Amino acid sequence: MKSKPRRLLPHSLFVGCLALVGLLASCNKTYEFEDIDLLIGKDWHLTSIQSDGVEISDSCDWDDVLRFREKGDFSHSIGDQWCFTGQNYDEEPISWKLTDDFTVLRMKYKLPRVDATGTKILYWEIMELSDTALVVKDALAEGNNQIPEFRTYR
Repeated sequence: MKSKPRRLLPHSLFVGCLALVGLLASCNKTYEFEDIDLLIGKDWHLTSIQSDGVEISDSCDWDDVLRFREKGDFSHSIGDQWCFTGQNYDEEPISWKLTDDFTVLRMKYKLPRVDATGTKILYWEIMELSDTALVVKDALAEGNNQIPEFRTYR
């Protein structure tokens, strides 16, 4: 006795299922963070960079400004004072989101390259967030046997 051949999902249903899985996987839960209003819509001015308890910033750093906007958009201005002559300041902010139960700020930049497109992703653990302060720590440093850098924005 011959068994009936199994019926495969129609192509359009299969493609629809894949699209739904992709959509669900890419959902950004950042806006479920209860303190999101403390982070977005204001200029965060860099006031300090410390490593191992030692201040390592200089006045050329203090005109750097971060601004997080809705929908994952942000700006990062390094100001008019450059710390290093010839340093590449053309990185273009692409997107940001909160990860790891809203404890890590992930910021993605497009790197300027003539020959290819590149990106840089920074992970900063949020140590403090209030109306007047944003303090972050390099979330990857310790895992790479480095001393973490702490940045304070006001």
